[in-house]
Amino acid sequence: MDDALPPGYLDPYDAVAVADLVTRLQAAAGTEGVIDLLRRLPGASTVPGRRGGLFRATTPDSLRLGSEYAVAAGGPGGAPPVLEHVVSGVVLQREPLLPGRVAGVLPRVVADLARELGARTEVSVVLTAVAETLPAT
Repeated sequence: MDDALPPGYLDPYDAVAVADLVTRLQAAAGTEGVIDLLRRLPGASTVPGRRGGLFRATTPDSLRLGSEYAVAAGGPGGAPPVLEHVVSGVVLQREPLLPGRVAGVLPRVVADLARELGARTEVSVVLTAVAETLPAT
């Protein structure tokens, strides 16, 4: 069985190409554009936040990416969204999605998600569609 992508499609395992796409997307549409891209990937699901209560903290909306990653919405005061690496319900690492660092963080997440789901082609289709809508640099 051949695992080759069609010619011209963006490979989710190509960290340099994904980083370039994320950088261009963030320049064109901001962090919200990058979050929208993540929301379109296979295996992504939105988890609504909940209001705080007695002995319960408020939790913001989040986006689950497969079984190991989540993106929590920015907090009050315009804080950036935060990428969380979660294993068995335990947050191992938090990385704020700051404008200059997104391209260094997200290619690994995209590749891991494609590998975990066995959805290289499906992820490639989403990435290629977004890349084709962006102005060339």
